[in-house]
Amino acid sequence: MPHSEALSEGLRDLGWVLGENLVIEYRQADGPPERLQALLTDLLQLNVDVIVVVNTRLATAAKRMTQTVPLVVSVGDPVRTGLVTSLARPEGNLTGVANQNPELRRKALQFMMEVVPSATQVGFYVRPDNPAITLSWQELQAAAPTLGVKMRRFDVKEPADLERPFVSTARERVGGLIVPREGIFVAHRRRLIELAVKSRLPVLYTGREFIEAGGLMSFAADENDLMRRVVARYVDRILKGAKPSDLPFEQPTKFELVINLKTAKALGLRLPESLLRRADQVLE
Repeated sequence: MPHSEALSEGLRDLGWVLGENLVIEYRQADGPPERLQALLTDLLQLNVDVIVVVNTRLATAAKRMTQTVPLVVSVGDPVRTGLVTSLARPEGNLTGVANQNPELRRKALQFMMEVVPSATQVGFYVRPDNPAITLSWQELQAAAPTLGVKMRRFDVKEPADLERPFVSTARERVGGLIVPREGIFVAHRRRLIELAVKSRLPVLYTGREFIEAGGLMSFAADENDLMRRVVARYVDRILKGAKPSDLPFEQPTKFELVINLKTAKALGLRLPESLLRRADQVLE
């Protein structure tokens, strides 16, 4: 599972060793709501000491199902999505990382426009039941006019919906696509990348795992760094007796622009040198 190794490494550095004083139960929840509820019910029946959640949709469901088991989350904007009322003093059983920033959405769109400066429309995947992604959509809509482009929304409720932007490329003049990090997109990342190459559509993702699977470009917080540096530390403190409400939400300090040159060539793109120079990593 994405970032699970980073979490284990962070916990190991703090003295928690799998099979000795630590057990981690992994669950992948990228299906319908009833599957998510079943997975959470299963975890709660195991009497776990803490649940780590990497997704606003999942965090919202987990908070609804338990007000007692501590939740350490990595989500978008926990205040604007209603998970907590304050980053500094998160009430209840939930704390973690808040990694949404409107300026980051604008920057992602700016990177996309540097790749396809002639584009008049850029698509964006929206998982309607994920409030953080809906916020990202609103932020991109606000940023688009300043960059001379329009945003086109593509709602994805099931895997079959993933193909819509690629079918619409020519007909609706969609020049590029931005894919947020969400369970269904991560789970089907290889299919997304195949569709992008086949359609020769530039796609910017918000997760490094997409680029490692062959995607073109990613701009996002370093999730592995957050898992090692923040999430593992908060799990450690909770296991040692701290309450989530005593642990303020932290925000990422490290962001990565990663570009896959091999994929750029497959798409027939010649990326500007100015963009390549700003990349944190270029895969060849």
